[in-house]
Amino acid sequence: MINDEIRILLVDDDEDEYIIMRDLIRDMSAWRLQIDWASDYATAVSLMCSNQYDLYLVDYLLGIENGLLLANDAIAQGCITPIILVTGFGSPELTTQALQVGVTAYLNKEELNKPRLVETIIDILNIANSKM
Repeated sequence: MINDEIRILLVDDDEDEYIIMRDLIRDMSAWRLQIDWASDYATAVSLMCSNQYDLYLVDYLLGIENGLLLANDAIAQGCITPIILVTGFGSPELTTQALQVGVTAYLNKEELNKPRLVETIIDILNIANSKM
């Protein structure tokens, strides 16, 4: 299991949506969390390429850009940290595109709840830690 602080970057251009997502994961009681927020594409890609986080939670809608393009750019520039793409506009095509780009997981906000989000985070972090 994960013993250290978990560093998560939430990427969303809407502060209210960031707060909702932050609150969903904030009390993962078994761990210390550092949750940071990037509200724009340029900041997010820079932070993601730094690989200083354990996980990125990226909203699909990011102003004139989108999370799929962000993930693609970050991965192309050396991001190796797991990325979860979260969207309220899910479709099978978008799921396929996200996985082709290299997104680790894809979650639809309409089906998202705290247990599912926490389970996804734990699974991804356990897999990432087992590869080290």
